[in-house]
Amino acid sequence: MISRKREGRVTRIVPRREDGAEDYEAPGGRQDRWNAYFALPDQFWNEKHFAQFSLPALVMLLVILKETNSAKAHEVWLAYDHADAWYGIKPKSAQNGLKELEDHGFLIRRRETITAPLSPTGKTTRIYYSLHGPYSQKERAALRAKAAKAVKARDRTVTATAPSEAAA
Repeated sequence: MISRKREGRVTRIVPRREDGAEDYEAPGGRQDRWNAYFALPDQFWNEKHFAQFSLPALVMLLVILKETNSAKAHEVWLAYDHADAWYGIKPKSAQNGLKELEDHGFLIRRRETITAPLSPTGKTTRIYYSLHGPYSQKERAALRAKAAKAVKARDRTVTATAPSEAAA
C-alpha cells in the first residue's frame, strides 16, 4: 500500500492506491467511471446496515451503488448469468444478495420485455434494479451537492482567516 523512494539520503514514503497500481489520489481526483468514488448514506453506518446484511447482499448493494453513481443512471440492468464475468460474483450469490435487498425494502425491480430474435419466443425479459430511500441515486446526488457546498464554505473560511503574504 506504499512505495519507498530514495532521494539522496532521505527515503520518501508514498501511499499507493487501494489496488496498489498507482500513487494515491484524493477522492474526486479520478474522473473515469472505473476509478470513481461513491458515497454511502449515513444510514449505512448509523443504522448498522453493514452488519444486518449477508455478504452477497452487501456486495450487490455496492455494485448497484457504483453503477447508479452518475446522474444519468438511476437504475442498472443486471443478469445473473453475467455477474461472474462482470463483477466476479457467482450467479447464485448475486441472486441471493438481490433477493435479500428486496426483502428489506432497499431494492426496486423493473422488468422490461425486449425482442430477442434468437429466443424461441422471440422475446426476453431484462430486469433493471434501482435503490430506494436514502440509497436512491437522487438522494445520494443531494448528499454530494450538500458536501460540495460545505467544502466550498470551509475553503472560503480558511482563505478568509489565513494570514496574508503581505503581512509576512
